[in-house]
Amino acid sequence: MAHDESLAHFGVKGMRWGVHKDRGNGPSGAGSTTRSPKRILDKAAGGSNKASDDFVTAKQLLRKHPQELNNQELKTLTTRLELEKKYKQLNPNKAVKGKAIAAGIISTATLGVTAYNIANHASTKAGIKFFKDMAKHAKDAQNVHRFNTGKTLGITAG
Repeated sequence: MAHDESLAHFGVKGMRWGVHKDRGNGPSGAGSTTRSPKRILDKAAGGSNKASDDFVTAKQLLRKHPQELNNQELKTLTTRLELEKKYKQLNPNKAVKGKAIAAGIISTATLGVTAYNIANHASTKAGIKFFKDMAKHAKDAQNVHRFNTGKTLGITAG
């Protein structure tokens, strides 16, 4: 009995990960690959088995073209979408929080690298040397002035 050294794939070509074939109870008969509305609603509701009536209504209205909606349906859908958007802004998920923290870390690191590069640049070092030399010359000039006026010996001109 010889083993064949080949790679074989036993999946369904074009099948997406996480999508299971319904076994004969789908809308188009046996082997339908569409997701059931209940599974969509359950997943969208955060894994709970019961979705609110407002959520279900909004999902059904989203399937229609806006021109097919009457004013009340359009108002209901708009209100629901605005509330969901505000909720997401007020309750960011962990990914949004992590992104904000990472952005802060990156900006701090960038600032540190920039400060380091400025401090170690040749023109900065030359400028620091220049100001140190100026301070030294100013101090020397001040000492000469003190010596000439006698303040360093404790003698006051009188």
